[in-house]
Amino acid sequence: MIARRLMTLLKEKQLKPGDKLPPERELAAMMQVSRPSLREGLRALSMMNVLEIRQGDGTYVTSLDPELLVEQLSLVLALDDSTLLQLFEARKILEVG
Repeated sequence: MIARRLMTLLKEKQLKPGDKLPPERELAAMMQVSRPSLREGLRALSMMNVLEIRQGDGTYVTSLDPELLVEQLSLVLALDDSTLLQLFEARKILEVG
């Protein structure tokens, strides 16, 4: 799952709150995934308050509190990709409505 791989990347790069992630194209190439797949992973971490996506500016690390991450990541790990996609679709409907 891409959210897990992104978390591993954040740890390996030793990024801290406030640090900016590489551009999407570069990040997708580093992870060898498509940009739409990468965006889904970024959104998952954004929903967990690990990342903040700023339109036109980039994606920033907001929190790497270990206790918070374990709690939130365990929920994500328990879900498969299709369940996550359904959650994102439901969120879109609720935000627009």
